[in-house]
Amino acid sequence: MRWIRSGSPLIRCAFGLALCAWILVGLFSIASDARQMRPLTAGVYSAAQAARGQALYTQECASCHGEVMEGTIGPAMAGSLFLETWSARPLSELVEKIHKTMPFNLPGSLSRQQSIDLTAYVLQVGKFPTGSAELSEAQLA
Repeated sequence: MRWIRSGSPLIRCAFGLALCAWILVGLFSIASDARQMRPLTAGVYSAAQAARGQALYTQECASCHGEVMEGTIGPAMAGSLFLETWSARPLSELVEKIHKTMPFNLPGSLSRQQSIDLTAYVLQVGKFPTGSAELSEAQLA
């Protein structure tokens, strides 16, 4: 690629400044996104939230997914196969799947908050550490 040598120095300077500004905006956007994302090992749900999820799981999910999430009629919600399926996906996809398709006999009957609480319980069973704050819709966005 050959740089254009003609044109006024003012135009070249303006172009250079615009390019620098664009690069800086991109870098700040990346840094901002990195600060907002917390790894699951940082404790993204609370123990109280997981307890609500456990009560809901026992009532709504255990008959298909097993008492200890081993899978019976429905797939396992813990263990290596579950992690293979879901580990590379954002938690928001798991919450969405639960919210829209579960329970099997009444899909969509769980509230969004119930789906988030169930996800917290799934994380607890998967031995991810608890934190002080609850998993929230804002964290999933």
